[in-house]
Amino acid sequence: QYRCAAAGECGADEVATSHESVAEWTDGRGVDVVLEATNSADAMQHAAQSVRIGGRMILAGIPSSDVVSISASLIRRKGLTAKAVRRMAPGVYPRAIELVNSDTIDLQRMATHSFSLQQTAEAFELQANQRDGVIKSIITM
Repeated sequence: QYRCAAAGECGADEVATSHESVAEWTDGRGVDVVLEATNSADAMQHAAQSVRIGGRMILAGIPSSDVVSISASLIRRKGLTAKAVRRMAPGVYPRAIELVNSDTIDLQRMATHSFSLQQTAEAFELQANQRDGVIKSIITM
């Protein structure tokens, strides 16, 4: 839930933890675009259930499992467009740096925890278990 709150604070129009919630606040229509950026193996299916007919799914998350299950009939019936996002594509880093330099993106809000190099194991454990309100952890050298 705290991650949903953080997404709202960072400018998301709406956030939800289930496709039922999305259906509720869209009167059953679904949303135009779902930005899926989690590590959940179920997230792509939830995205397909949340998006409207003819909608788009942007898949940026890296699922915990290499193989995920998604209903082909749901994608086909809704006529969905799915786009996988590779974070290391040409032009991504310069654009990201530009957004940070223009104060469009607040990195301080996303970088919630900082660790020394000696605390690397603790940082990874905190991140993996999503405790203490962590969004992203920074390891400094």
